[in-house]
Amino acid sequence: MRKSFHPPIAVADDGKIQRLLDVLKEADGGPLKVKEVAEKMGVSANTAGKYVDICEAKRQIRTDWYGTVRRVWLAAAFPSEKQGRVG
Repeated sequence: MRKSFHPPIAVADDGKIQRLLDVLKEADGGPLKVKEVAEKMGVSANTAGKYVDICEAKRQIRTDWYGTVRRVWLAAAFPSEKQGRVG
């Protein structure tokens, strides 16, 4: 008899999500590099990137790329096209 396969489910820690949002609030909405977010959260860059992806999917934050660097902003602080991009 075959066993059914269940892919692993990514678990998000609500405390880390809140810490990410707090880090961005402390930085006046951003921008911060993912590496800077990781240092301030006390987690690895990969873990910070995971939580950035989660928060971006929830539309709590926005990201953009500056060369090879991914920058993170609170959604409310992200510059609109009319304001021009910071770079």
